[in-house]
Amino acid sequence: MKKKVFWVALFLLIILSVNWSVKRINLNPNFEIGQKVDSLNGVVVYYNGGVNHVADRDVTKDGYNLGLKYQCVEFVKRYYYECFHHKMPDNYGNAKDFFDGKLADGEKNEKRGLLQFRNASQLKPQESDLIIFSASLFNRFGHVAIVSKVWEHKIEIIQQNPGPFNAPREIFPLEVKNGKWQIKNDRVLGWLRKKKSEVNRIEKAEPVIFLSKYLEIKDALVDSKNLILNKVDFEKLSTLKTDSAKTDLWECGNPFEWLDRPWMEKTYGKYDEKAGNFPKFSGEITMIYKKGIEYSTNDHIVLFSRAEAENHNFRIPSHHIILDKNTKLKDFKKLFPQLDAEKVSNNEVRFRIYLNHLSDDAFLFYFKDGRLQNFTLWWLLC
Repeated sequence: MKKKVFWVALFLLIILSVNWSVKRINLNPNFEIGQKVDSLNGVVVYYNGGVNHVADRDVTKDGYNLGLKYQCVEFVKRYYYECFHHKMPDNYGNAKDFFDGKLADGEKNEKRGLLQFRNASQLKPQESDLIIFSASLFNRFGHVAIVSKVWEHKIEIIQQNPGPFNAPREIFPLEVKNGKWQIKNDRVLGWLRKKKSEVNRIEKAEPVIFLSKYLEIKDALVDSKNLILNKVDFEKLSTLKTDSAKTDLWECGNPFEWLDRPWMEKTYGKYDEKAGNFPKFSGEITMIYKKGIEYSTNDHIVLFSRAEAENHNFRIPSHHIILDKNTKLKDFKKLFPQLDAEKVSNNEVRFRIYLNHLSDDAFLFYFKDGRLQNFTLWWLLC
């Protein structure tokens, strides 16, 4: 009997030890903690490794607590803060605490400053809803995510910290029964949402004048997507058919050398500073051509290169700026008073916004006959 108790206790100890390790240690060699793995509407999802791993607290410049990096709570609060300028009245609490079980369907959750809907609601989930999961045997804190897509009978969520080997996006069935919508997952408690009037007010916000000569890649969007995506997400998110692809030798180097340095070194060997290359890398980069838009890839991440304004747009969410085929030269100059026009031909000019003050790499915007024609992410390589 004593021997049996011993082996049972040992087994439980091993299970608990493995569970502790998995939750705190990064067991996935393909990603580093803090690496960008996905995004929605310009808000980045970061890789966190083990689900219980935490870094420092993420606090906005105006002192609002977003949560611990890179937990699920930190992402959803950052998403609502950046997309809707929303601050939760109670800015602390675990994921499961976002749902108040005492409220009726559609009532306002005062602690979160959002409308709350139960999982079996008269209102269907919408994109950007904040979805709440209950605690489980191995996750006593619960989980939160953002609804990224809604179809007739299913939804997609985007999440941070799902575990070291789980994808940032997940799909659940959705059904309507007795006039109520229900997400078919036993852990889903419900979802939170901004009032429609508040969202409309934010969406219609007037553009803010851009007073800098610099714009980081992470602060811009093309067609509401990040300019850098991992290849799997790019193929999943891109709705345009690929017209063609071409692989060429880039003799002067390429931006992946610094944008994707950890993966490049893991795949092709440590970067040789003297030779200016990776020992096992051929130097070949693939260009992907779709309708009016171009990308480059090193077969790991995909980088925006160029787009025609006729069918695509360039956004700076922080300033509510959208540039497309309807953007006139005179309006562009008003929005970007710090930029100088560079003459290209008699009826064509361009403007550049540098990526930072240390290099000449820049966004280029070309105007012809007074209207935006195309925009490019340009690199000084030679």
